[in-house]
Amino acid sequence: MFADCGIPANPTNGRVDVNKGTGLGDRAAYTCNAGYYVTGDYVRLCLPNNTWAGTQPSCIIYGNLKFPFVFVLTNKRSFIGILVFV
Repeated sequence: MFADCGIPANPTNGRVDVNKGTGLGDRAAYTCNAGYYVTGDYVRLCLPNNTWAGTQPSCIIYGNLKFPFVFVLTNKRSFIGILVFV
């Protein structure tokens, strides 16, 4: 039996991309519309129990940042750096 996690819901003001599929080991990548940022798990993995790892992220408008705010810079594969706004 193969895992199938199904297509997760798009966050409000964003979207999820599962272009490689929804089976075991596939990834769901979340992005937000211009002016919003992803908070939570921006990449989730399909698990053997037919669920997506982590929690559904949301898109928050940049104007609602609470300080101090930590912004992690990545290119979806590797860590680039951290910006801290105080």
